[in-house]
Amino acid sequence: AEYMGVLDEVVMFALSRVVRGGGGRYPYPKHVWSPSGGWWGEHPHWIRNTIICVAGMVAVCYPVFKLSASLEVRPNEPSSPIPSAIWAKNKPGFDPRLDSSEKNN
Repeated sequence: AEYMGVLDEVVMFALSRVVRGGGGRYPYPKHVWSPSGGWWGEHPHWIRNTIICVAGMVAVCYPVFKLSASLEVRPNEPSSPIPSAIWAKNKPGFDPRLDSSEKNN
């Protein structure tokens, strides 16, 4: 009986490989909405929508990046190279909040 259980599993696995091919499209409920596009999400304007989405992300992220780079201050020289030092306008070790008299003390 145990041998038949293993044989049944092998047969079911072989049949599932044949059945998993997908086949044709089948009827599905049209009232169901899915953010991923539903059963067969092939939106005709997906390239345009992707470009609009990327442009929107750049329009939001670029000003935040520029503001962050302009506000970045490092009062102490870092011990290892920091990539943000490339685009930050303040040099490492320079703190514009301190005037020259406070730096010398």
